[in-house]
Amino acid sequence: MRAGFLLSYSTSVSHSSPPLRIITVGHVDHGKSTLLGRLLYDTQSLSHEQLVSLHAASAAEGKELELAFVLDAFLEEQAENITMDITQIPFRTAERHYVMMDAPGHKEFLKNMLTGASSAEAAILLVSIVDGLQEQTRRHLQLLSLLGINQVIVVINKLDLIDFSQEAFEQASHLTQQLFEEWSLPVPQIIPTAASLGENIASLSSQMPWYQGQTVLQSLDALTPRISLKTAPLRFVIQDIYPSGKFPLVVGHVESGSLSLSEELVFWPQGSQQRRTSVRSIEEWGASSSPQCAFAGESIAITLEDSIFVQRGDIASNPQELPLQRNDLSIRLFWLEAMPLLMDQEMFLQLGTQRIPGRVTCIENRLDPNTMTLIVRSPRSLHQHEVADVRFHVCQPLVFDYYEELPATGRVTITNEKGLVGAGIIIRQKNESRS
Repeated sequence: MRAGFLLSYSTSVSHSSPPLRIITVGHVDHGKSTLLGRLLYDTQSLSHEQLVSLHAASAAEGKELELAFVLDAFLEEQAENITMDITQIPFRTAERHYVMMDAPGHKEFLKNMLTGASSAEAAILLVSIVDGLQEQTRRHLQLLSLLGINQVIVVINKLDLIDFSQEAFEQASHLTQQLFEEWSLPVPQIIPTAASLGENIASLSSQMPWYQGQTVLQSLDALTPRISLKTAPLRFVIQDIYPSGKFPLVVGHVESGSLSLSEELVFWPQGSQQRRTSVRSIEEWGASSSPQCAFAGESIAITLEDSIFVQRGDIASNPQELPLQRNDLSIRLFWLEAMPLLMDQEMFLQLGTQRIPGRVTCIENRLDPNTMTLIVRSPRSLHQHEVADVRFHVCQPLVFDYYEELPATGRVTITNEKGLVGAGIIIRQKNESRS
């Protein structure tokens, strides 16, 4: 950790409304860490002690203010405090709370975007004015289109490196709009910035008087939550179990809904009477006292009244609104691997913290990735960056919801021995019921 810089602010949020969850998308060196650090800095989400540490860490590196250090320190603290499958960066504006979900690389982004651990409702796409749009940007937008994430803020960064050129920004903006139209996404808010200097982040830039649109923070506050995760069915994804005396800590993430002290929970798979118990206590990192309830978007630990077997990969629900569990699924799949997908290949299907071996038993339809309309019926294979509806069989039941009903537990990734090879959403076939 640089110069002993340590973050200690709480990740807890107001229970009056769940935070808006946003995925950040950007290439290495396009300024994503600096932008996230700037958002924390400009929203006064850092204490006086943290600001002193930030300036000391920057001075030790011979820099006036290196905002990327904020994110580096936060990631290190989060890794030390709790086993997390996604990086969550909380902050607030005067309007609402946010959780920014950050992934350091392309495949990490794909995994976090498309698993139940990451129920993003909007995205920030960061593009360097120097490097411009890259092929990876196309893949990110293709996935956003596939998932129906239509609220995207485009931040064209590093305008300070080209003397805040209006002409260069307008050219980049035009190319960006063309790309969004190509993937059938609404034309986004496009903002010229210099994140390292704070230009157009919290207030309009005096260096770019030709731009009179929204700032980044204004654009964030203008976003609309896609669904009410707070009132959705409870889905508590178990990430780990920590021994803690008589009552082990069950650590997880509330993907949707809420849970309360003494509430009855059903643990899946199986969901049998032997896997039912009630919440004895709720523990939250950074909270001054044990909360009485927890809501969508929060990472917490709970203890249980009864000693039942719970493990990583389980999902807890309430007894009234149950998830599905099946061995055979219909998936709208985006294939990422250079080698084509063939039927009966052995792979792993992942949803949240579940990871189950299985195989594709049928490739039903290959789809146009822009319009999701049929191109070829029953193709023999699926090639890189193609989309198809497939049937997937897993060797033990997968716990899930249809994506159209609850996106948080309707997204999956597919891996093999080499890593991530595909991602998609679980869809309902015609005349298919929840029974």
